Amino acid sequence: MDYMRKYPHFWREIRAEYVRCTISEVNVRLVYLCLYIWQISIIDDVTIVWIDAHPDITLPGDDYTGYHAMALTAIMGKGDENIIGQLPAKVSTENICLAGLRECEYPNIEKRVEELGLKHFSPTELSENSEPIINWLRNTGASKVMIHFDMDVMDPADILAAVADDPEGGLKLKEVVRLINDIACEKELVALTIAEPMPRLAIRLKKMLSELPLLKDKDSE
Repeated sequence: MDYMRKYPHFWREIRAEYVRCTISEVNVRLVYLCLYIWQISIIDDVTIVWIDAHPDITLPGDDYTGYHAMALTAIMGKGDENIIGQLPAKVSTENICLAGLRECEYPNIEKRVEELGLKHFSPTELSENSEPIINWLRNTGASKVMIHFDMDVMDPADILAAVADDPEGGLKLKEVVRLINDIACEKELVALTIAEPMPRLAIRLKKMLSELPLLKDKDSE
């Protein structure tokens, strides 16, 4: 493969990360898109569980033009040919599952989920146990799994930790932890990406403390 010859050191690093499992705490989808594609190019039997309030399957020409919402379609090999044409691998839609989906935002995106045949489960379906996802994983026949965890999948009434302030009704914090651990017990976890953390409370507390006597910055007085 040209990628192996052109970037031998990086390739070895990727393989090492694969052996010991990769954890990436990033909020730039282009970065973890590269991580997923490199992993996929060396793994034959892998599935993806996309834990997110949104499906991230927009395409060029859609109303919403932010690339971060095109990450999953890029992993499927769909999108801007200038980008897709340079990717060494892709994942079939049959091996991708949406977990915690509760907002498609646009009617055409909701329709696209169905057209692509993406398996999806709502927060309600996963609130009691992880069986729907586990059964789906078993039916794929794959031995390895990648998990993408966007914090906006969580119910803001339980914990407001994400950039997006989505409607109530998402997964509870303990439900997400249980789901990810159950998946990791069922299949070999080779990648875990975590997106869009926003420590709103910490930011507000820091601002409050910075305005109090003895704690405020003297230069601001």
